[in-house]
Amino acid sequence: MRKKVETWRRSDAKVVIHESFVQGEFDAPKHLPPSVPDLYFEPKYEEFRSRTIWSFSNASTSAFKELEPIP
Repeated sequence: MRKKVETWRRSDAKVVIHESFVQGEFDAPKHLPPSVPDLYFEPKYEEFRSRTIWSFSNASTSAFKELEPIP
């Protein structure tokens, strides 16, 4: 887990966003992708303002929280 977090800290979040949402390498509902980059570039919380993979993870988590529960 520590290695994964350290890799995230060194990764370029913009590359991850591009690979995930532009190239379609992210398996998520089709209505989710627009909100993740929005939350990454304009986060709701000051703590998420850094441009790291960690803030990308926070943006993804925030976007998933906005989804309706699956019946």
